[in-house]
Amino acid sequence: MAAWILDRNKVMTSDEMHVVLQSLARRARRSVNTTINDVVFRLASTCGLRAAEIASLRMCDVKLGDGSRPYIHVHKGKGGKTADVTIPDTGTVAVFQRHLTSRKETGAKGRELFVIKTNGKGFNRQEIAKRFKSAIRCLPAERIADLSVHSGRHTAATMLLDEGHSLATVRDFMRHSNISVTSVYLHGREIEPVDMFPAQNEPVNALS
Repeated sequence: MAAWILDRNKVMTSDEMHVVLQSLARRARRSVNTTINDVVFRLASTCGLRAAEIASLRMCDVKLGDGSRPYIHVHKGKGGKTADVTIPDTGTVAVFQRHLTSRKETGAKGRELFVIKTNGKGFNRQEIAKRFKSAIRCLPAERIADLSVHSGRHTAATMLLDEGHSLATVRDFMRHSNISVTSVYLHGREIEPVDMFPAQNEPVNALS
């Protein structure tokens, strides 16, 4: 049995995901900081990365091409674990591709950080948490208070279970050491399919 209980208030609804992503897509057209927030939000809420993992992610760890399924190589995550995480929708792939292209145009190399501040410095995990809060500022104040960057991770797991993926698949996606940890998400399957999450109306496909 799992040692903890998931608070449903810590999981975003499909409507909230839709509102946040549409707001980010609209504002990112004119704001570099919003583009960064969009990338951070998607790394947390569609890819399930932790704040520290987002802060340490390198450009070379984001694998989008060469004919294989797009994925993120999480290098030394929680507990020193290294694993590959599939990027579950093409809208997120498109956002990451544009961000990578923009970074490369500034001369950034593969082992440099994927997400950086406008001054060129990296983020720590507390700053990543603040970026997530900034990304969801379009939500009501009480929901902003409820949700943290780790809520993005909870949402990613719940979303995949709602899509019908097995506990074993979601366990691997979340990099849980025990399937009993993953099972706490079973009661919170209130998220719509991942086609709720396009990047500026681009088509998406689910993790399979």
